[in-house]
Amino acid sequence: MKYKAGDRLNIDGEICTVRYVGEICKWPETNAYGVEWDNPTRGKNDGTVDGVRYFEVSKIRSGSFIKATKLEKEAHIGFSFDRAFAQKYLSPSIETASSARMSKPVMTNGLRPLEKVFLDGCSINDEKSCESALNVIREHCANVTHLDLSSNLLSTFSQTCQLISEFKNLQYLDLSRNVFTKGWDDLEEFHFPQITGLQVIGCGLKIDQLAKIFKCFPCLETLDLSWNDLSPATGKTINFPSTLTELSLSGNSMNGILPGISSLQLRSLNLSHNLLRAIDIPPFPKLIDLDISHNIIQKWDTLDLLNQTLTELRSVRINGNLFNATGDEVSNFYVAIARLQNIEVLDGSVLSKATRQEAELFFMSKVLSGRIEYDKRLPRWTALARKYPIHEEQQANRKSWLEHLIITVRVVNEEDQNSTKCSILTNYSVRYLKTIIAQKLQLGKGSFQLFFYPAPDARQTMESDFRQVNYYGICDNTTIYIKRIS
Repeated sequence: MKYKAGDRLNIDGEICTVRYVGEICKWPETNAYGVEWDNPTRGKNDGTVDGVRYFEVSKIRSGSFIKATKLEKEAHIGFSFDRAFAQKYLSPSIETASSARMSKPVMTNGLRPLEKVFLDGCSINDEKSCESALNVIREHCANVTHLDLSSNLLSTFSQTCQLISEFKNLQYLDLSRNVFTKGWDDLEEFHFPQITGLQVIGCGLKIDQLAKIFKCFPCLETLDLSWNDLSPATGKTINFPSTLTELSLSGNSMNGILPGISSLQLRSLNLSHNLLRAIDIPPFPKLIDLDISHNIIQKWDTLDLLNQTLTELRSVRINGNLFNATGDEVSNFYVAIARLQNIEVLDGSVLSKATRQEAELFFMSKVLSGRIEYDKRLPRWTALARKYPIHEEQQANRKSWLEHLIITVRVVNEEDQNSTKCSILTNYSVRYLKTIIAQKLQLGKGSFQLFFYPAPDARQTMESDFRQVNYYGICDNTTIYIKRIS
């Protein structure tokens, strides 16, 4: 067989990792490969055929079986780093099978030395570069501080580290969407204290591999570990670099906080798209940005705990959880604002002083009327009662504080004419409105644009995601249209 388990291949522009080599019951006496696709939509199974499991996959239905004769004819193992580098930055005459995926070559002769090198999606493999080629890289990359090697065919971590060692002034490195199945035991010689930013998104990393990464990169300040396999292991404490200030653990199927992060001086923490039912976040005295969206958090009092442990928190994302999945979206938005004492940005919407006041008064009216259960012994309620000294009877009988801000819009999908109605706040950001629309119409992944007609022949596009809805003059009963962006 030409390839072995762990090899990374490019097949018709799609990258996969060989997970199994041999016969399968479906094709007796025929050699076959079992592969896991980086793009799971290319897959057909989870490594199982007719009830027999041949390999495991990290993403649902991301596996396929391909006959050896077909795969060995169509697949290629990519190119060495120096060849890919030359193709993009030095010599436009070099032709490779991945040329269509590379940008137009950038000639460096006569220009100032490169500071940033982008070789994402160039089918770079683990092949070692010869000394003469490395000399070319050293000549042109002496000042490189930013290196992007994401979405390539790298699979041996030690060889990747050997390559990185040629970049003496490197500060930021992106290795995302490479699957490192080999080379974890030969890392003693590699030490990169000058690198302060590292992205390893979707690399299939396990908990045990983190310690080895941190020995190589001991001075990281920003680290993105999203979409790996880092579900906490019982009793294991991870020694993260003490220098970390920004950490993303999104999409790791975590049902608890990784041990070891409690001692960090984090300013930003992303725990979105996990399996967290509650948030037991240790005190982070400097944390200002937190993302806990798209988990399965069940109780509103999670927000009350954040007030106690994260006193400097200013921006938070909470959408897509169980506690705010039911009920009126507008009311939920205001309740969240009121319960979180210092928040300035919620789910991407910047909060004005007027919005906060309206939210706090609305929340108090709901609590005093018995429509929302809330522990009035909490310091947050004491602060609200001191800020708004209104008698309970007076507050409970007031009309909704939201009436003058709520509008109802009709949303129509231009593609299939599917429509829905949404009650929204005029001070929602366009970005947050898109989130609501995507959920209501089940649009799934992908980008879309919003537009409306202020006059029959005047089409107005809502271009800025960070503008408030009222910036565009949207009023009650306006029809907003959705257009997919390819």
